[in-house]
Amino acid sequence: MSASRRATRAEGARPALARGAGAAPVVVGCTRTSVPEGHYAGPMDSEWFAPTALSSDMGAATLAFPWEQTPLGPISTWDESLRQTARMCFSTRFPVIFVWGPELTMVYNDGYREMLGTQKRLWALGAPAHEVWAEIWDDVGPLFDEVLATRRPTWSVDTPLLMNRSGFDEETYFTFSYSPLVDDAGEVVGVLDIATETTSQVVDRRRLSTVDDLHVALQEHRGSTEDLARTVVDLLGGTADVEACAVYLPSASGIRLAATSDDALLAELPTGLVDKVRTTGRPVVHERTFVAPLEVDGDSAPGGVLVMRARPHRPFDASQRQFMMLTTSAVASALRASEWQRAQIDYLRAHAELNEIRAQQAREGSIELQHSLLTPPPTPRDLEVVVRYQPAGDDLEIGGDW
Repeated sequence: MSASRRATRAEGARPALARGAGAAPVVVGCTRTSVPEGHYAGPMDSEWFAPTALSSDMGAATLAFPWEQTPLGPISTWDESLRQTARMCFSTRFPVIFVWGPELTMVYNDGYREMLGTQKRLWALGAPAHEVWAEIWDDVGPLFDEVLATRRPTWSVDTPLLMNRSGFDEETYFTFSYSPLVDDAGEVVGVLDIATETTSQVVDRRRLSTVDDLHVALQEHRGSTEDLARTVVDLLGGTADVEACAVYLPSASGIRLAATSDDALLAELPTGLVDKVRTTGRPVVHERTFVAPLEVDGDSAPGGVLVMRARPHRPFDASQRQFMMLTTSAVASALRASEWQRAQIDYLRAHAELNEIRAQQAREGSIELQHSLLTPPPTPRDLEVVVRYQPAGDDLEIGGDW
């Protein structure tokens, strides 16, 4: 669609009504489009629609739209079936859109407008559905065809659609139903779409599942912190929400890379950013990458750092940040538990070594004491020593000659 065509369809502010002395009401002040000269959106041609239309922004925009420039024709010529459909569309706050005519021309209410993003909403009104949703038409186009051909409604739950409605390819999910619309002659000429966007619910469930899986994997971990870092990278890197991941751990010289799922992730980071996050203890967002401190020892001392790069098809919003904070918290807790476990093992090992040293010292002292209490045995010529006494040692408790 050309820029000029989209401009004429651009949705603007809700128009106001002006009334001259003895004149019919005229729609004025509409920045989306101007009413054609000599055309009045008043009782003469839109009395059937005005009471419903002026109750909402999109209703007013629809009332003022130059429909004579579309296959639907002037609003005054719409048949009763189309009028009833329009009244129904603008009588609910639930997201509703209907498409009508050979080009499946779009008409929608305020609720559906929010689903059009920041860009499509500027020109979608009165446009063909296949132009507005060109990027997902391979997914939804066959559903429209099915409804028009069979007169049977469809039902889709949490359907994934990769839309470009705000200037970037966006992962979205929708639950919707398409139903046939008939004209006054009983012919199927349109489709009614009642929809709700479920993107937030689907993505939130998925992210919580990722955090749960991470908790389970880290709780079962019994290896070193280096092994734990590799477990984190293997589990998070390449998931639906984290494109790449890296874990840094403390070292004698400051900090070191323990594991990464993608070396390119490290090359994209500004020089010194990881050290800055480690020393300040504050997370930093760099483009799509979240860099957060890991307080391994549980106090304010510098610890490790977790780096996660989000996938490009979801906006880096408050929900994305919260997910990455939860992930960071889970990893930090696991590292603290691993450090505590290692400290306990080191303590038990040291305690066992100390006990062994003390036992050895006790044995040596006992041997020396027994030696000091013994006098050299007599050695008569007619006596044969069968068994020689040895002081108590590792496996002897008593001594003597036998």
